[in-house]
Amino acid sequence: MKDQLPCVICNVYYPMTVIGTEFFISTGVCLRCYAMGVELPSEIWCFGKPKMYVPASDACKRLCPDRVVCRRVVQGNVDFGIIGL
Repeated sequence: MKDQLPCVICNVYYPMTVIGTEFFISTGVCLRCYAMGVELPSEIWCFGKPKMYVPASDACKRLCPDRVVCRRVVQGNVDFGIIGL
């Protein structure tokens, strides 16, 4: 699919026009999957959970591939409403 990128979790393809809003090229994950991640128990995925987010920890600071998007979600700077959630 030309000019589209797949989400590494759900494998749905996203056009380049939604990069940064509905798809995050830095991680290859879409906003719908991140919204799902917020709802999952922290034992499965710690993503977007304020109690789990410790920016100074190695897990968040160095190891987490989702750290930039997670920080934005925890701070309330990601609009899940654009996908109807």
